[in-house]
Amino acid sequence: MGYDIEFRLDEWDKTRAALEAGEIDAIAGMFYSPQRQETYAFTARHSVTNGDIFTRNDIAIDQIEALRDQTVVVQRGDIVAEYLAQLDLNITLVEVATVDEALKLVADGRYDYAGVLKLPGLYSIKQQGLKDLRAQNLVLTANDYCMAVAKDNETMLITLNSGLQIINATGEYDQIYERWLGVYEEKTLFSLIEEYRWPIAIVLLVIMMLVAISLLLNRMVAIRTKSLNEMNTRLQANQDQLEEANIQLEAKMNELITMEASAREQYNLLRASQAQLQHSEEKNRSIVQALPDIVFTFNEDGRYLDCQASDETYQADLKSRYLGKYLSEVFPADVAAEVLSKIRTAIATKQLQTFEYERLINGQRQMFEMRLVRNNRHEVIGITRNITAAKLSRERIEYLSYHDQLTGLYNRHFFEDELLRLDQPSNLPLCLMMADVNGLKLINDTFGHLIGDQLLSRVAVVLQEACGQQGTIARMGGDEFVIMVPHFNVTQTLLLVERIQNLSGREKVGSIDLSISLGWGIKTAAHEDVQEVLKRAETKMYKQKLFEGPSIRGHTIQAIITTLNEKK
Repeated sequence: MGYDIEFRLDEWDKTRAALEAGEIDAIAGMFYSPQRQETYAFTARHSVTNGDIFTRNDIAIDQIEALRDQTVVVQRGDIVAEYLAQLDLNITLVEVATVDEALKLVADGRYDYAGVLKLPGLYSIKQQGLKDLRAQNLVLTANDYCMAVAKDNETMLITLNSGLQIINATGEYDQIYERWLGVYEEKTLFSLIEEYRWPIAIVLLVIMMLVAISLLLNRMVAIRTKSLNEMNTRLQANQDQLEEANIQLEAKMNELITMEASAREQYNLLRASQAQLQHSEEKNRSIVQALPDIVFTFNEDGRYLDCQASDETYQADLKSRYLGKYLSEVFPADVAAEVLSKIRTAIATKQLQTFEYERLINGQRQMFEMRLVRNNRHEVIGITRNITAAKLSRERIEYLSYHDQLTGLYNRHFFEDELLRLDQPSNLPLCLMMADVNGLKLINDTFGHLIGDQLLSRVAVVLQEACGQQGTIARMGGDEFVIMVPHFNVTQTLLLVERIQNLSGREKVGSIDLSISLGWGIKTAAHEDVQEVLKRAETKMYKQKLFEGPSIRGHTIQAIITTLNEKK
């Protein structure tokens, strides 16, 4: 493949740890299993082999059940060890670093059984000269034997698969396998005959010749002549077959050359596709890093397939929390159901789906906006943005546009809109009440606006307490307030006036008594102008203010004098 390679040999568990730590790029041989696929990425298989139980020659077992309650030596981290650990046979596993150590412990009589891969076991027996050991021919966990890389090393995975495809196409794979693995496979009758075909043929030929000589001595000349003729005929036939075989071989060679050229072309296309894919991924990564959003990929069942974020540390945390999970495992049931519905709508209609949702994170209310767009027939891309600050800012602006900042009551703008809404026949009789704080200007001039603001805040509290859940209260500006109560007759209005006066009479700000002038009007007919009703209420209020003004002014001046005396 044109790469510079460094080969490292080490104990199996250390080799796996080195791959997971990124110290090496690939392991040349690892059994595939669904559990291991969660940690590693596997190439196409390059062989299929299995584990076996090795014992001394005087021990024989014919099934795995014979290992119940026994002690078995295994190689640490090996797939045979994983397989035996999963069996419900109460097997005690003794882990060692290598296959050589496992077999040596059995050969020395310290243990009776070793569970290791069969081909490495046969190799170790030969290398160590352990003639007293044998394999029991129990096929344990026959799996695909592949090359393995780190889960996220897609480039190396593609490279290794390409190489395996090429040596398969050129026939080099069979040569490598026969040289290094085939010599340790158990020989079947057919393979033994195939291996020793020439000696067997020679022996059979000798036997046939002896039989022929003994039977045909008397007719040697005739048989010899006939034999020569037959041999000439067979030779000609063999020559014809050889020529035909040569033609077929040439055709196969041409076919092989064509396949090799095709493989190279596919390899070049694969590398070009890989470069395009890498460029596309870098472009997408740049886009994600430039956005304050989190990008998720969902399937049609609401399962998280991928996630991308601008902060790589945060992205790693997101993947550990979300990947492989379903919406129902992450969100409350109502939010999960809504997201799943939007996902399926986006897939079905191919249209952008947008919605907002809230979550409680670290005890704080957080608001998010999610946009979903179809990626393919079974997937969607979801872009999530935290809109808490913008949402709260918008809510604050909406609140301030309709509320008075000092008292927290509604403001004049809200009052005008609400009055138009309430001015309907269905709300009659409609009570409009005006309230004015007496002596506010004198208090502001004497004690300062801070005391005046405290006085206005107390007035707001009194009005809210008096009205309760009835009606709407708004500050018109300065020292004026208005109360709007639908379905309120004269009797109810007089009781409300009495409650306000009683409550305000008990309130003080410092040494200053709270005093409120009130006026009211009631709209009882649909043809009445509500602004005229409001003017009547305002006129009544000013009349009361003029009537009570001198007394209130006197009380206020007395409070001022008292305060000045207290400060001396």
